[in-house]
Amino acid sequence: MNEERTNSGVEDGPSGEPAPAAQPGVVGAAVERLRTLRGYARWLLVTQRGAWIIGLVVMALLGAGLVDYVLRTPAWMRTLALVFGAAILGGLVWRHLVPALRFRPDLEALALRVERTPAGREVGLAGLLASGVGLREQARAGDLGGRMAARVTIEAAQRARRLAPLSVLNVRPAMRAALVCLVLLTAALALVVVQPALSSIGARRLLLPWSAAAWPLRSQVVDATSTRFHALGAALPIRAGLVRSPDKPEAALVELHYRL
Repeated sequence: MNEERTNSGVEDGPSGEPAPAAQPGVVGAAVERLRTLRGYARWLLVTQRGAWIIGLVVMALLGAGLVDYVLRTPAWMRTLALVFGAAILGGLVWRHLVPALRFRPDLEALALRVERTPAGREVGLAGLLASGVGLREQARAGDLGGRMAARVTIEAAQRARRLAPLSVLNVRPAMRAALVCLVLLTAALALVVVQPALSSIGARRLLLPWSAAAWPLRSQVVDATSTRFHALGAALPIRAGLVRSPDKPEAALVELHYRL
């Protein structure tokens, strides 16, 4: 009588023993590696978007300060600009930074992205990693399906151990944004060091437009009359000293208004 053999589609080991269940340590390490990769990706995304937002704020403040210094804008205009700028900043944070802080893709979706990267294909994760992650719960079962899932899960986990997390991430956008932000912050700091008084006035005028902060006068005339007493009916010579002028001193126009 011929013995009947059932082909399960899963090759037994050399000793004829069935495939083992998934090893918790190996699979757990692979899953933890994916979680670490997800954390790195969130950190890079937050760095990139946060740096761009900070850079835009610094650039806007420098530009607004220069315009205000030239035009000497009134308080109501600076108040409107502050409200408008705060609204734009809030929109940028809500639309770009908050989603980056909440970035937490599913591990299977993340595994699919890793499979498509050159580093993932190089270690042989293409078409394997996402399946291994998706079957990790089923691989705990002791039946035939669990043993088949265990082989896939263990193979994916062993190959994932050879994958460096940063090798599948593009760090250049975050580095570029951080560099631009650093350049703008350095320029603002240099301005504060070179012109601390003007920087303080500009910051108060832009961020506290209702304050009494005012730019230094472009022109200034001081009384230089030396006569303290004079006779009634006699001419009074009046002298003035030009201390500050936007033009050359000889081209300055000085007007005197007096009342008897």
